[in-house]
Amino acid sequence: MLKLLSAIFHDLDAQGVDYAVYKGLSHLADDLAGNGGDIDIVIARHQRTKFYDIVTAHGLQAEMGHDGPYYYFGLDQDTHKTILLDVVDKLYMGPKSSLQYSVDIDLNAVQCARHNDVRVFNHDEYICTLIVMGTLRGTLKSGVFEEIKTALQDTPPSGAYIYQNFIKPLPFTWQEIVNDLRQATRWQDFCTKYRPHIVSRCAVDRLRQLKSCVDPAARYIAAFKRRILKRPRYRLRRRGFLVAFIGVDGAGKTSTIDYIEKLDFFKRSGIKTMYFGNNAYWIPFLDRALKKHAETFILKNVFFAIAQIDKQFRIIGALFYMFAGNIVLADRYFYDQKIDAAYLAPKKKKHSIVSFIGFLLRPRMWRQPDITIFLDVSPEIAQQRKQDYSFDKMLEVNKAYKDYMTGLHGVRIVNADQAAEKVHHEAVEIIREYTCP
Repeated sequence: MLKLLSAIFHDLDAQGVDYAVYKGLSHLADDLAGNGGDIDIVIARHQRTKFYDIVTAHGLQAEMGHDGPYYYFGLDQDTHKTILLDVVDKLYMGPKSSLQYSVDIDLNAVQCARHNDVRVFNHDEYICTLIVMGTLRGTLKSGVFEEIKTALQDTPPSGAYIYQNFIKPLPFTWQEIVNDLRQATRWQDFCTKYRPHIVSRCAVDRLRQLKSCVDPAARYIAAFKRRILKRPRYRLRRRGFLVAFIGVDGAGKTSTIDYIEKLDFFKRSGIKTMYFGNNAYWIPFLDRALKKHAETFILKNVFFAIAQIDKQFRIIGALFYMFAGNIVLADRYFYDQKIDAAYLAPKKKKHSIVSFIGFLLRPRMWRQPDITIFLDVSPEIAQQRKQDYSFDKMLEVNKAYKDYMTGLHGVRIVNADQAAEKVHHEAVEIIREYTCP
């Protein structure tokens, strides 16, 4: 079990929270190890606030815009695996698009067992829950039908709360239900007979039922928000934030950003990378034009001015992604221009029209990063990783970056001489601390 999950479930027990995992017990071991999907938990309604306080104290975040069920996301500190808790205070059932049926349950009356110190429905409760929920949904995930058939017993589970309240009152004997399940070749054959009777035992949410009628349109709108408006699949924050990675060539900026961007937690909750350097431009063919006309004085300066404008307006794209709730990782940022102007740019003996235009068009930092991470690498290590210029030049550039960045307030400094895994871990931890203070 992941260390973070172990701590969460320990605190839930210690503080007397009534909860139980009620679905997915066949793959719960993988889920607890961070190798599966979400963990389905039902809690007592009056303990929703206490549950929220406990899990958020451990760094989990609740998805925005939900009034139930509730999704809590977290990032395990040691493994960087995603934790997803799907939490309900009643059992929601029916087609996945609506979940229009619901039943209140008394967790004190439900028979539970322990799985790796996690409270779960016992075998009888679990199988009865699968039968009831699967019948109302009309479909089952691959392998669940066979799981039910294999677990069926001829003796009714008379001690199970779900059996007593939702299966025993049906106008069928337990043996008849068992025989129908064993003989059915498709789950739909069983549902056709039993669904109307189980529906009568549930509360019906008419609003959810109505939403199911417009589900195709709702799905189209959700897809539009994700693809066009760049909304995250799971929105954990109303507005995103900007993380700038600064360092000389060979510090490991791109590899660190690639690692963070590929983590499942960030892919689900929204992350985008923006490049603010000089090796790529938004304007098509601008990089080719700069190289082609490098020796033509007028054209060189015209395209240089366009490049400055291109670089300045990249922040608009970053703000757009942040407005949608994404974390934006900036590969380089406007600090590079400040360092160049302060330490590296050659001093001119006289002012010229070109230098004056360059001064006017120089990129300005319209938006301060929420987090600035300086990857502090020694000149020797940086030169080993990347040989874009001479070692003497590397000494000059490295000193300029270190002098400038260490003098800024609030900059988080990471020792980039250490192994890449340690650098990645420290960078992720800085972002995680900001996201879940």
